[in-house]
Amino acid sequence: MSIKKVIAVMVFSCILGAGFANNVAENVTTSDGRERTCFLHTPPGYDGKTPLPLLMALHFAGINQGQNMASVTGLSVKADEEGFIAAYPNAIGQGWTDYDALFIDELVDTLKARYAVDERRVFMTGWSAGAFMTYWMACKLSEEVAAFAPVAGSMLTYDWSGCYPTRPPSIVSFNARDDPMMPYYGDGGYIKPVEETMSDWAERLECDKGPDSFYNATGALRQTWSRTDGACEVVLWTTELGGHGWPFEESAHKLSANDVMWDFFCAHPLPEEEPGLTEGRITPSNVLETDAANLFLRSATIRFTLAEREDVKLKVYDALGRKVVTLIDGVLDEGEHSIVLDAGGLHAGVYFCILETPTFTNTSLIRLIK
Repeated sequence: MSIKKVIAVMVFSCILGAGFANNVAENVTTSDGRERTCFLHTPPGYDGKTPLPLLMALHFAGINQGQNMASVTGLSVKADEEGFIAAYPNAIGQGWTDYDALFIDELVDTLKARYAVDERRVFMTGWSAGAFMTYWMACKLSEEVAAFAPVAGSMLTYDWSGCYPTRPPSIVSFNARDDPMMPYYGDGGYIKPVEETMSDWAERLECDKGPDSFYNATGALRQTWSRTDGACEVVLWTTELGGHGWPFEESAHKLSANDVMWDFFCAHPLPEEEPGLTEGRITPSNVLETDAANLFLRSATIRFTLAEREDVKLKVYDALGRKVVTLIDGVLDEGEHSIVLDAGGLHAGVYFCILETPTFTNTSLIRLIK
C-alpha cells in the first residue's frame, strides 16, 4: 500500500458504534487534503468480522448524489438479498474528475481497512456520468477491483490513450439503443459508439473469442467476448428500449441490471494468481507529461519525447471535450520537446492535453486551480 493510501486510512474520520448501522455517512480526508463523503450501506447481520464483497456505485451527474443513487437503483436492496456492502461515493462537483479518481482509489483502501471486505470481491458500477468514470476506473484500478458494470455510458475517445490496465478486468455494460442522452452509436467525435467501445475493450484485454450473440426471452441482446484462458470476459447487454434509465425487469428494458451484474460479479472475482496482458500490448511508446502533480496556476509546461521525426498535433480540450487551443501543428524532430500553456482566460478545472502523431496518441490530464 502506498504512503498516500496509508495516510488516507489513518485520517478516516467516521467512528461507528457497536451494531454497525445499515446506512452510514462516511467522511474521508484524501491525501491531497480534500474532505470527501460516501454513503455506505451494510446488509443485515453484518458483524464486522466475516469478509463480505464490496460494490462501489458511482452516481449520475450532480452534487452529492450518492444517496440518491442508492434509492433509484435499488442496489442496497440487492445488497441485503445477496449479502454485500454497497458504497456510494459523492463526486466533488457536478461530474466526475481526476480528483475523484484519487478519492475512489483511496476510498477502496479505506473501506478495506475499516470494514470486513473480501479483497478478491471488490466490484464497481456506475450510471450515466458514473458509467464513464467506471470505464476510466477499469483502466486504473484493475489490480484492486475485480469487475466493472457501467450502465448507460461509454468511453470518451481520448480516454483510450491513457488506459493501461495492469491485469485483465471483466466488464459487463448495459445500454439502450433509444437512449437520448448517451448516443448508442456515438456522437461522431468524443463519445465512442457502445459496440465499438466493447470490442475495443475485448481487443485490449485479449478476449479473442467472440462476440457470441444471444437474445433472452424479452429480446435483450447479449454479446460476449472471452479469453481462451478464461481470465476475463467482456459482455454487452443491449435493449431496444429503456432510454437513459437504470434497467429493471418492470421498466422498458425488461432486464434487471442488478440481477445480471451481480451474477456476473460472482463469476469474476480476482484470481488467486494474476493473469497478465501480453507484454508491450498496452505500453505507451512515447512520453507526455506536465508539471509536478499536473496542477498549475498561471501556466503549465507540457513536455514530450518523440522517438522519431514526425508530424505532431498537440491540442488542449476542456472536461466537456471542447477544444481550447492547438499548441503545436507541424513536423518536429526526434528528441525532447516542451511548450508552455498560458492559463489566461481559462476557467479552473480539468483539461486534457492530447498529443497525436501518425504512429501514436497520448493524453495527459492537467488541473487549473485559481
